[in-house]
Amino acid sequence: MNIIPYRPLTVPVITTVVLPGALVSVPYSFQFAATGGIPPYTWALLTNFPDPTAPVLSSSGALTWTPSGTETTENLTVQCTDSVGYQSAPTPVTIAVNVDLAITTSSLSGATVGTAYSFTMAASGGVAPYTWSITSDSPDTGAWLSINASTGVLSGTPGTAETVGPADETP
Repeated sequence: MNIIPYRPLTVPVITTVVLPGALVSVPYSFQFAATGGIPPYTWALLTNFPDPTAPVLSSSGALTWTPSGTETTENLTVQCTDSVGYQSAPTPVTIAVNVDLAITTSSLSGATVGTAYSFTMAASGGVAPYTWSITSDSPDTGAWLSINASTGVLSGTPGTAETVGPADETP
């Protein structure tokens, strides 16, 4: 009697190819996933990084890393092998690395009492899209002012003279 080894109907296919962005100096982790083949899978990072602070991929598919330096894009190639030795195709993935989030608007244009006001805030770094909000220590500061959470557009009509500034907004 001949015994024929079981072969999976499909080879493993890596299903997580879009990775979330990372921030410089902030620990990053991501868990890869695959379908097909016969689990469990063993994972490998095919990209060779000479830098000791480069991303590390565990055999269980957990990617860990603390990006350093400046804003960049990291291109990695990962592969998984199922329990009987079948391998997925080498799969390229990209991680956008951003610097810390900062509001780049340093001052606001003047507003006139009784006249509609509009001003677009600006920010850099972090991971877009940003969500904007207004914060204040005083309930009276900026009571007439609102901000569009997705666009950063400040708007409103001041009823009295007061001073507000970029420190009152948060992306």
